[in-house]
Amino acid sequence: KNLYHQQLLNNILGGGASSRLFQSIREERGLAYSIYSYNLSFLDCGLFVIYAGTNPANYQDVLDLIQREIQAIIDSGISPKEMQRSKTQAKGSLLLAQESVLNRMHRLGKTELVHQKFVTVDEVLEKVNQLTEPDLQFFAQKLFASDQMTITTLGPLKASS
Repeated sequence: KNLYHQQLLNNILGGGASSRLFQSIREERGLAYSIYSYNLSFLDCGLFVIYAGTNPANYQDVLDLIQREIQAIIDSGISPKEMQRSKTQAKGSLLLAQESVLNRMHRLGKTELVHQKFVTVDEVLEKVNQLTEPDLQFFAQKLFASDQMTITTLGPLKASS
């Protein structure tokens, strides 16, 4: 149901070098070598994951900045420029993937599993085009509700961190 919302939000938040997290945490502050997000969608559930590879000394700053970017989207939404860039990225990825037989077959299988029917490329493009900035803000408010979030760390941190 929210597959396209997730994809566009992922592009904006952590889906590449122009994403908010990459720019804020890696480019502007140099706090992490690697930072990105991705989403996994299944028929009845899904995950939205944010990954940061950072020095333990930067852990809290990185976590605070991630939470700040999430809260900014919840409170203020996204700009029309971000929305357009995200849509272009999503549509471009979909169209480029059509050049590979393996990717086409993977997409066919996934649409059958997720939607329980065949969804054409044109239908996907139309659904992406229909989404608006307020749609993504509303989705982010639900997705990032504090009772839905789990934070997991790996490394030499104390439990109180």
